[in-house]
Amino acid sequence: MTFTRRKQERSIIRFGMRMSEEESIRLREDAETAGLTMSELARRRILGRPVIADVDATMLRELRRQGGLLKLTSKLLAQHPDVVRECVEAIRILRSTIERLAAGTQ
Repeated sequence: MTFTRRKQERSIIRFGMRMSEEESIRLREDAETAGLTMSELARRRILGRPVIADVDATMLRELRRQGGLLKLTSKLLAQHPDVVRECVEAIRILRSTIERLAAGTQ
């Protein structure tokens, strides 16, 4: 999977908005969870860009790592069919979880 960085455009227009204190707190918490500034979070939401929390990205990396380890284990234990079936089922569950997280559904 390749990641491309978009060229950082200099923000020259300032946009203000009113919100309740509760909305401001929620926006700040959401921004912290996603590892973004409040401005970047609002920008992404307004423009329909994806917002993936740092926690989710970390979880996805760990799930992918564990899936790779399970795959290796299943190859090493190929002489034990019962263990292989369990590993294959665990890999299927991991893939399903990764796909749901990557799609933003939990």
